Amino acid sequence: VGMYTLGYNVFDMTYASALHNSRPALDHKARYGNGTWVVISGASDSIAQEFAQKLSRQGFNLVLVDSNASGLQ
Repeated sequence: VGMYTLGYNVFDMTYASALHNSRPALDHKARYGNGTWVVISGASDSIAQEFAQKLSRQGFNLVLVDSNASGLQ
């Protein structure tokens, strides 16, 4: 029973991960339209900077917000 439970859980996690990673990426531009504004909070963090660059390349208007004013420069 223990091996079955372990095997089933490993299969379930692997299947869900493969299914999630095999679907096409969302087309945010088609979903939200032209002229859409995006607010990014914590914009001085590196992950937020990556999101800002990606969304900027896709043509979104950005509002960058952070409590660290020097980090936004």
